[in-house]
Amino acid sequence: MSNLPRSCTLWLCLMTIPVIGLAQAPIGTISGTVTDESGGVIPNPKITISNADTGLTRTLTANADGTFSASALPAGTYQVRAEAQGFRTVERQATVLTGAVVSVNMSMPVGATREVVTVEGEAPQINYETQAIGGVVTQRQIQNLPLNGRSFLQLAFLEPGVTVSPSSTSQYNALFSVNILGADDDQTRVTVDGSSVVNLIEGGTQQNFSQEVVQEFQIATTNFDLSTGITGAGAINIVTRGGTNDFHGGGYFFFRDHNMAAYPGLSRDPSNSDPFFARRQSGFLIGGPIKKDRLFFFTNLEHTNQNGVVSVQPLLPEFAHFGTIAGTPYIGNQVTARVDNRISQKHSWFMRYSHDGNHAIGPRGSGSSFPSNWLKNTNWADQSIGSLTSAFRPNLVNDFRFSYTYWHNRNLFLSKSECPGDCIGLGLPQIDIDGAGFTIGDTTNAPQGRDLRRFITSDDVTWQKGSHRLRFGGEWDANIGTGFWAFEEPAASVLYSPAEVRLYNSFVPAQLRIPIPSSFNSIQDILKLPLAAFEMGVGDPSQPPLYNINHAKSDHRIHLYAQDTWKVTPRFTLNYGLGWSYESNLLNHDLTKPQYLAPLLGANGLGKERHDGNNFSPAMGFAWNVSNDNKTVVRGGAGIFYNSFDIYKRLIERSIIGPRGNGRFPIPGSFVPNPIPGIPGVPPGTPLEFTNGPTYFNGALMLAILDPVRAAIQQQLGDPHATDLTIRNIQIFKTGSDLLTEHFPTPYSEHFSVGVQRQLTQNLVLQADFVFRQFMKEEMGNIDYNHWNQVGGPVMAVCGGADALNPFAACSNGPIEVRTPAGRDHYKALLTKLSKRFSGRFELSAAYAYQSQVGFNGIDNNDNWFESWGPKSPRHVLNVAGIVDLPWGFQASFISESASRGPLNVKISGLDFNGDGTNGDRLPGSTHNEFNFGAGKSDLARLIEQFNQNYAGKKTPRGQDIPTLVPPSNYNFGDGFSSQDLRLTKIFKFRERYKLHMFGEVFNLFNIANLSGYSGNIREPSFGQPTNRVQQVFGSGGPRAFQLGARVQF
Repeated sequence: MSNLPRSCTLWLCLMTIPVIGLAQAPIGTISGTVTDESGGVIPNPKITISNADTGLTRTLTANADGTFSASALPAGTYQVRAEAQGFRTVERQATVLTGAVVSVNMSMPVGATREVVTVEGEAPQINYETQAIGGVVTQRQIQNLPLNGRSFLQLAFLEPGVTVSPSSTSQYNALFSVNILGADDDQTRVTVDGSSVVNLIEGGTQQNFSQEVVQEFQIATTNFDLSTGITGAGAINIVTRGGTNDFHGGGYFFFRDHNMAAYPGLSRDPSNSDPFFARRQSGFLIGGPIKKDRLFFFTNLEHTNQNGVVSVQPLLPEFAHFGTIAGTPYIGNQVTARVDNRISQKHSWFMRYSHDGNHAIGPRGSGSSFPSNWLKNTNWADQSIGSLTSAFRPNLVNDFRFSYTYWHNRNLFLSKSECPGDCIGLGLPQIDIDGAGFTIGDTTNAPQGRDLRRFITSDDVTWQKGSHRLRFGGEWDANIGTGFWAFEEPAASVLYSPAEVRLYNSFVPAQLRIPIPSSFNSIQDILKLPLAAFEMGVGDPSQPPLYNINHAKSDHRIHLYAQDTWKVTPRFTLNYGLGWSYESNLLNHDLTKPQYLAPLLGANGLGKERHDGNNFSPAMGFAWNVSNDNKTVVRGGAGIFYNSFDIYKRLIERSIIGPRGNGRFPIPGSFVPNPIPGIPGVPPGTPLEFTNGPTYFNGALMLAILDPVRAAIQQQLGDPHATDLTIRNIQIFKTGSDLLTEHFPTPYSEHFSVGVQRQLTQNLVLQADFVFRQFMKEEMGNIDYNHWNQVGGPVMAVCGGADALNPFAACSNGPIEVRTPAGRDHYKALLTKLSKRFSGRFELSAAYAYQSQVGFNGIDNNDNWFESWGPKSPRHVLNVAGIVDLPWGFQASFISESASRGPLNVKISGLDFNGDGTNGDRLPGSTHNEFNFGAGKSDLARLIEQFNQNYAGKKTPRGQDIPTLVPPSNYNFGDGFSSQDLRLTKIFKFRERYKLHMFGEVFNLFNIANLSGYSGNIREPSFGQPTNRVQQVFGSGGPRAFQLGARVQF
């Protein structure tokens, strides 16, 4: 904590009442105004708010203007009672949702206090007090909607502009990723009972929970509450279930297999015409009172046993016969136990423990990875949390929480017995054939593991002072982590495709042509393809690297805030506040850059990286009840919200600029001189990087030299425990990546929104909001500041002779890449949502986003970083869900998802038209991602004709031969998305208290193809061709699949 700036110390002194902070607490608020029948306010009525399920009661006196507010209420159903001398007592029911303010306005008729008037119907769904855009997914929706994989996170798409996609079971521990209004999924904050479960290293979640333990969850998308914590993208706030005064419980079983599913690939494989698939999910839950109105318990156990399948289909016909459908087993167990205790009417606490343990085999992600490139993934994740809520006075409430999380993860290579099917390439370096959709060999991202511990303390104080509801608090997230990461073990390589070699051969005399096999049926055939590039990892895999490890392994994330909800008039509410965030170890502020990097970073860019202590988040907004019938609210607001970025980026840099021998270092082929004599065109000493075109140096030769080269380089590194900063690793190898600039500001987003909510009927609300979000200071990825492959030579001269290993020589052996915080994105949309609360036997939710997202799409041109500016997401996204209670004990529910086509960028692999050093340039005359967004097939035909007239048969500035382009006769620029999921349930009742639910579900009812994997490489015959379908293991949109299930409950 000694690294905290003075501004932090001041905030801590001001804000730690009674402790140090709050995040997005999983609680809600009831507020309202008490009036007589003429609309005049009734001063100081008595308000009683009670929950029959738990016995919780809160009594307070309203203000002189009739307004009242009760904060820090757990989600649930409450009875609100208003009493005043000379008026009849009025009672009304209200449902408190997570993170929401429910308005309960009471109109009291004249009469005796002992006369009670009960207002029928729940309080309106409109939010009269906040500009925040978001919503809540209820337990009824979680339990009754059809979900393939039964992850509650899938239902986040019920908010407009939110998309959810399945992740790999075999990489870390996030089964689904959530993108909110165009932001990267690793920026989405996810909390459970107010405590973060985000993977701080790569993003996503580090722990999974059974949907049975979820009471409800809140999605915050724009202008969210300042208590939300560190995120500029959006947040998901999950509340777990607790016990009540009644015993409730049950057991359940879900089953899916291949006999109830369509074929999981693009085409049927004769050797595997019906690949085996089965998933069995079972569990139980029970909860109830230990002591009525005082002490409650809830527990759940769930087991998943799944044998999934993944289809892998190469892009190029030479490798199509390797296509396969291989099994991906996944076994998981999830346990939760929770105890709630109401000590008195003023104080209550709860404690919960949750465990997630699983292991799986499968690909690192989606795409062209064959089983030899897969991983064995093991997780053990725990969360323990406790909370104390205290109503010190009716208008002063404090909510304190503390949690401890532990995550143990291992990603390891597969053994021969574990690898499914024909594991071609198993045990070899990763081999990727350029443009072929064909990747085999040991994956570059393993072996690795981590053991992470987090201690999260949070606190929220709510003080109702007249017409002001003041909230202040913050969160302190202290995390400690160690592990290992042996990336590129032993190496990662790219080979030229057969088509690229044939094209090269067509430009050169017969005696210079490179021989390759006529067909590719074995690893020996594949290794005869020419090497394009390779990179290997060497050194100690410890993470963090050993230099100053006691400092590097920890980080403190602090978020503080203060805000006011000011009811200026009974119809107009103004919200304003200020947040502040800080991270003690987001950057490597204990390391300088060596003088060696001055030609690239400047003499003033070599100092210690500076942490940003000025991350202030101002926010302001309003909610205006504009109609006399209280059915229309206009709202708007703006604010600045800070993100973080993934920790792994600074860990890599510590190896690059750490002392000689410290950590693990990526060595590109440009550093390795050819040690083999007699290779035509590749004399000894030639750097083994051939991005300008194929040579006689092939994959087999690379494999032959790999072990001795690695051993020699390892000797150059030296002692991994070294602490002398006189010589750094980058001075030894004179190439590197993942450097961070000295001034690396924290990324943030600017939010603006204005919209309207309209209550159409008592239970039906329509809302429409215009949203603009601008993401600033986004990290742009690795940019080669050295311009290694650029025409005219690199910035730092190429090393020659003895200088190649002289740590004090000012030369380079390859790219020197820097992560640069200069990116930006713009997202604007009209977000529309129609919500019908359950009544008249059905409920409905429809979310539509008409959106435009443009921004930085990666480095196309190293001389003009923003040349890739263009569209980034589909134009239209529509999601609809509903539940209908039918006669005779039947219930039907459905989900319908659809999205228009996304943008496509048309490029030409292996060519650099402007000589900037980057291959794979766009088709000349086109702009980034313009196809499907203003450009179509006629535009492509015109651009190809111009290209063949002006470029074909010539050479690029780097001497690369330019081919004539001939696109396939049939191609597309991608596919939209459409899927309809349906559940039909029959409910049997026994003695009123016991129920048996038997149901069947179908995912992607109409078996819509939802093709994916379209190639944008116009140079290859695979251009515009689908290579896969959406997978059917988790989520929707894959080949049609049926699921059966049953549930017993009481």
